Amino acid sequence: MSSPNDPQYDLGPGQLTGAQAARIGTSHALAVGVVDRLLSCISTTDDRRRGPADLTRAVSAARRGINEALQRAITADLLRGATWGEIAAALETGHDGESAYFAFRHLDWAHLADAPQAVWEELHASCPAEVHDVCAHDPRATARQLDAWAARHADPREVVPNPQPVTARL
Repeated sequence: MSSPNDPQYDLGPGQLTGAQAARIGTSHALAVGVVDRLLSCISTTDDRRRGPADLTRAVSAARRGINEALQRAITADLLRGATWGEIAAALETGHDGESAYFAFRHLDWAHLADAPQAVWEELHASCPAEVHDVCAHDPRATARQLDAWAARHADPREVVPNPQPVTARL
């Protein structure tokens, strides 16, 4: 198996699709905008340093991250061929395909299916990271960072950890 530092570990230009770039963007929003923010809330050891309503603020920020991740997931699923009816059913909000289309049509980037860098540039503009320089301008670089992030957070019960948990199926 190749590692992120292995020359064979290449998601070179032209190998990504718009759907794959959107999938990387969804994973990034979940890791940075949700999981990392919530992990900082679990420990009680630094509670003395927390200000008034800091826990509420952190969870609220994670909720915004979930909303961003949901929008990215809709884009990725549409680029991967999901129908508006399938999106509506997945949302579990009582939308039908037509109402989901009217509510979320701005997330249908089918015209960018063959332009992964254009998809990435759209996603990069709404990077959920608090420190914007962790949002790479290249989806392949972000994918490699996510592999390392996911490997650090892997389930310790996994018999054989995958060194490329994010990019393995791209």
